Formats: sequence, structure tokens, C-alpha cells
Amino acid sequence: MPTLDLKTNVSLPDVNKYMLELSKTAAETLGKPEKYINITVSTQPMTFQGTLDPAFQCTIISLGNLDSNSCARYSKTFFEYFERTLGVKDDRGYITFVDPGRSNLG
Repeated sequence: MPTLDLKTNVSLPDVNKYMLELSKTAAETLGKPEKYINITVSTQPMTFQGTLDPAFQCTIISLGNLDSNSCARYSKTFFEYFERTLGVKDDRGYITFVDPGRSNLG
């Protein structure tokens, strides 16, 4: 059920292609089958650190695989991915991890 919601101020030439690539990366990184991965990507105006330089905000919702050690590993992988694919430096974004618990999913 992992959902990855990415917001960025970086223009993407082919957002559909980017989402498909990110879906594969998310499945590999989070250790979940891609058939359960949900990806949304929004490009929009955004400031970070008081500038309009490339930045992102990402929320990852995943069930049963989020703890401090895994979130640190996931962060490293996703930050490297966003730097490589969006040109966003690793100090220009935040990743928020949420485990909603089974009782909060439908």
C-alpha cells in the first residue's frame, strides 16, 4: 500500500515517465511489490531555505516497515534519487514517513 506523494518546483519533461521510474525505485527501496505502490507527483511553485532553487517535499505512507533505522536508509536512497533525477541537493527537501497502522486503512 505504500503511497509516495512528491511535490517539487522542478519542471519535469515527462511526468508520466518519471512516475513510472519512481514507482520502481519506491518498490525496490521499501521492499514492497510494485503492484501496491501509489505515486503522485506535483510540480508547483515552492520555496525552501528562502530561495526558489530546486527543492522538494515528499510524504511516504507505508504499512509495517517504518522505524528509525529503515527511515534513515530509505531517506538516503530517495535523497540520492532526487538529486540524480531532479538535480535537487540533499539539503533542499524533506521526506516525511507515516505508518498509519492497519486499523486506519481501508
